[in-house]
Amino acid sequence: MTRILATFRIGNNFPRASCGFTLLELMVALAVMGLAMALVAPSGMRMVASWQERDEVQSVLRAISAIPAKVRRNSIAITLDSSTSAEKVHELIPLPAGWQMELDQPLKIHASGACEQTDATLTTSRQELRLRIQTPFCQPILL
Repeated sequence: MTRILATFRIGNNFPRASCGFTLLELMVALAVMGLAMALVAPSGMRMVASWQERDEVQSVLRAISAIPAKVRRNSIAITLDSSTSAEKVHELIPLPAGWQMELDQPLKIHASGACEQTDATLTTSRQELRLRIQTPFCQPILL
């Protein structure tokens, strides 16, 4: 039995693999990333804007829920309707700039903090939301 011994020589005969990327590969990768960002960025901006508006709507709903505590503290009944001054309404329900809230019936809050049920329309910069302010704790729910 004869043994065959094979030897491999690694030297200057083989081209050395380059480390890193060529400028062309880098430019192609950046172009692809730029196209992807151009497609994703507009929807991302709309998503962020809708999150911000949702947070502002939630803060308005929390302000409505806090009205009975403010009324109990002062022990004075309040009726919010079209004759109520804008300053008084803004003191009880601070709305972001450009927003409006219209009540279907007057919102009556007794000195004890109990309120009578009414429906309202909250108009934001992007949408109109219907809500019901429930008795007895002025708990607003979106319809």
